[in-house]
Amino acid sequence: MNYTSLQSKRIDLSTNIPLQKPFTIYIEPTNICNFKCNFCPHSLENFKEESGGVFSLSEKSFNIILNQIKEFQKISTLNLHYMGEPFVNKNIIKFISLAKKANISKKVIVTSNGSLIKENIFSELCKSNLDYLRVSIYAGSELKHNTTTNSKIPLKRILEQLRALHKFKLDNNFKKPHVYIKMIRSEDEVENNLFFKNFKNVGNEIKLEDVMDWNGYDNKTFSNISEEDVFKQKTFSIKKEICPYPFYTLVVHADMNVSLCCVDWNKKTVVGNLKKNTLKEIWLGKEIREFQKMHLTKRAGELEGCKNCTYLHTARDNLDNVSKETVAKFL
Repeated sequence: MNYTSLQSKRIDLSTNIPLQKPFTIYIEPTNICNFKCNFCPHSLENFKEESGGVFSLSEKSFNIILNQIKEFQKISTLNLHYMGEPFVNKNIIKFISLAKKANISKKVIVTSNGSLIKENIFSELCKSNLDYLRVSIYAGSELKHNTTTNSKIPLKRILEQLRALHKFKLDNNFKKPHVYIKMIRSEDEVENNLFFKNFKNVGNEIKLEDVMDWNGYDNKTFSNISEEDVFKQKTFSIKKEICPYPFYTLVVHADMNVSLCCVDWNKKTVVGNLKKNTLKEIWLGKEIREFQKMHLTKRAGELEGCKNCTYLHTARDNLDNVSKETVAKFL
């Protein structure tokens, strides 16, 4: 079973915007992480200040969000992850179960570093009916893992936990969650080969992914590679001027702020707050439309959260050749 092959057929954004509902919504269980990876904003000494504080979503707030997503009827994908490690929030499995029972999305996905997926939660996790568990591994060797994650959690422990989860699923005939194990492609082939050697039989799927970056900070990037090398990667092969993500994505942060971008860690694309408005009001509201207009008229460079971003080039959709008629709908 292949994770990428399970994506639903995409509509043509260029002829269907503005959408009456988002396709993808991220709900951030927490922006607290037990890793401080050197390519992540969490590595910043002033992360708390720059991100607007650290938060964990309460069950009450989560239910408010679910009820508001119901107003859209059914979306394509619900991602229960964002800046932090989802399993830091003790309610994460309850959140998964509530989301699946609410039937508000075609699939529910969690992305984790795998460090807190321990044997005592295997049964609940599998019974939650989670569709996809994406596990990010940050190195093939123990030494590189330690220096990359700046944590005291051994790579070996994560490997053993994932192997035990895989065995638990097989022994108890659980088909879900589909476990997708990934690592950012290293320039060191030894690291890549170690990753495949160690993790190839502990999930449903394993893959190396291209380097991507968070929204820039202080005119710096987090990826630790040159922009020239970034654009050599297949994922970045088609450069774009218009970012498609604000036209179908919403992010609900753990503090109930709502933004338009899944790499906007310091909340420069915030378009509302659920303490003041509903998700539907925000999605159909003037602030989002103005943001989208800036992209359609190729003025994204004037937006603080977009001016130094490279993530738009990874999008599978392309709005650069959108028709004048479609642009006229916004203008």
